Amino acid sequence: MNNTEQLEHFAAGLPVMERLIELANAWREGSIDALATYITLSRISKMLDQLKDEVKPYAIEQSGQWHEKTFSYFGATIEKKAAAGRWDFKGVQAWNEAKATLQSIEERAKAAAQAAAKFGAAMVSEDGELLDGAKYTPGSDIIALKGL
Repeated sequence: MNNTEQLEHFAAGLPVMERLIELANAWREGSIDALATYITLSRISKMLDQLKDEVKPYAIEQSGQWHEKTFSYFGATIEKKAAAGRWDFKGVQAWNEAKATLQSIEERAKAAAQAAAKFGAAMVSEDGELLDGAKYTPGSDIIALKGL
C-alpha cells in the first residue's frame, strides 16, 4: 500500500469522522442541545485549524514536486498560486489627508442618520448645507466563545 492509499484508508476509517456524524445526528434528534453542539464543534474546529496551520508549509513545499499550476492529488484539485501582496500608503501624505477627510465625511453622515432617526429631522451643516445620512444595516446576532 503506497502513501496515498494509506492516507485514504486512514481518513476513511477515522473514528473522529464517525463521532462527528454521531454528534450531528444526536443534535438533529434533539438529544444534545444546539449550544453544546456548537461549542463542541468550535473546539474541534480550533484544533483542526491549528493542525492545518502546522501542516500547511510542508504541504506547500510538497506541492513543489508538481510543475503544473493545477494538478490532482488525493482526490482534490490543487491550484498553486501566489498570495496577493499588500500596499502600504501610510507614508503618503496625500493619502493620509484624504483618509482624514473621508473619516470626517463618514462621521457627519453617521451623525446625520442618527439625528434623522432620533428626531425625525434632517441635519444641516454649519454652512446651511443639508447633510445626507449614511445607511445603517444592523448586524445579525452572534455568539462569541471564549476559553476553548
